[in-house]
Amino acid sequence: MLGDISQALQPELLSFGFVAQQAGLNLDSVALSAFTLVAKQSLNQLVQAIPLLGEFKVAEIAPVAGVLATKAAGIDVADRTLEQLLISYPQLSNLKLGEIDLSQYSISSIPNLSSAQLGAFSDWQTTLIKDVPGLNALPLSSFPNPIAEFGNLVMRIDAIYGPAERRRTKTISGSDVQGFSVNCQENDCAYIELDDLENSGRNARGSLEGKQWIIPNPGNLPLL
Repeated sequence: MLGDISQALQPELLSFGFVAQQAGLNLDSVALSAFTLVAKQSLNQLVQAIPLLGEFKVAEIAPVAGVLATKAAGIDVADRTLEQLLISYPQLSNLKLGEIDLSQYSISSIPNLSSAQLGAFSDWQTTLIKDVPGLNALPLSSFPNPIAEFGNLVMRIDAIYGPAERRRTKTISGSDVQGFSVNCQENDCAYIELDDLENSGRNARGSLEGKQWIIPNPGNLPLL
């Protein structure tokens, strides 16, 4: 989830347009349903998150017009802007885009969506990386807090330990489900231990030295 990598990489500071540009996405051809973070937003949250969205007429925001046509058919939106509509009918503020099928709309159907920062959306922390189109292809060096600032980019394997190891707590491994630096509480905690490149002529002791990367299926590795 984005919250899992927030402290390290600060993805919440990225604009969606930057992510899309770096990934080479054509926003006219990517379905809005692929951006699940947007689907979770209420109309009021969209106005808060997307710059100047409230100043657009409802008819110019196709997914919003679709929600209103389905969930508020008796209300005449006429030539109102979205902000004017929500002021006149505050009960509509809690309607969410996800209440309709968003696969029929493209991401570009919401004006200025590309200008919105990911962190401006409600509940961004629980959104999976894969649910922000293009984010899983973004190089770590392109994040607001690039990984290069952490120090060593390359570590060597100091040692490989076998399944007899247990209860490892200096881990950096994990997954996009659990997050990272997940301790191994099992009895089978095969892992590789990382080391700096001091054997290459440098006397360094970085933050990753001694860290453990758990190996779920060690296979035929030459374990100690």
